[in-house]
Amino acid sequence: YQCDWSSDVCSSDLASEKTEVSAIAAVMEDRGAAGGKITPEMKVNAEKNPLSCALLAAKTVKSPSAEALTILEIAVRYAAAERKDEADEIISQAVRVAETIESASPKALVLAEIAGRCGEAGGGNRTPEIMSRALEEAQTIEDPLNKTTTLAYMAVISAEAGQCSESLQIAQTITNPISKANVLAATACKYAKMGQYDYARQIAAT
Repeated sequence: YQCDWSSDVCSSDLASEKTEVSAIAAVMEDRGAAGGKITPEMKVNAEKNPLSCALLAAKTVKSPSAEALTILEIAVRYAAAERKDEADEIISQAVRVAETIESASPKALVLAEIAGRCGEAGGGNRTPEIMSRALEEAQTIEDPLNKTTTLAYMAVISAEAGQCSESLQIAQTITNPISKANVLAATACKYAKMGQYDYARQIAAT
């Protein structure tokens, strides 16, 4: 096992952090570890329990945003391994880490990302609760442009995850008409893909 990843994943750009997390996820699958450096103690148990090793390694990531997203990836893999109870607890860990993010916009975005992928991690019933917390945080953003961008991104995350009612609720809080129209279009497309054409037409007509 040579998972000597740098723990310095401190980019404030969420897209860059998500790219880093995707790379970490690949290492998790191949070598049973994620995020920062793997200690000799971790290596001892890595072959027997790679997901557990990955979870420990994720805690060495310095950026709370990247750490929370990494833990979320691990929760998804626990769920895929039919370890749903553990996956649910790991989702809680991801939320706790996300709550330590100081800036409102990245905190809201990471919480929204967790909410959007709860279904994959076996915790779909927690989506409304976590998305509500994300929306609450987004409403504290003072800069109007940043607030609009954050809300629009959150709404698209919800739509892509099939949570169209949540997406519409968020869309109603967006004051910028262009951003709102883009969110409604994304939601209408998702409804259409789900075969709910009447809903899609209603939204497209608004």
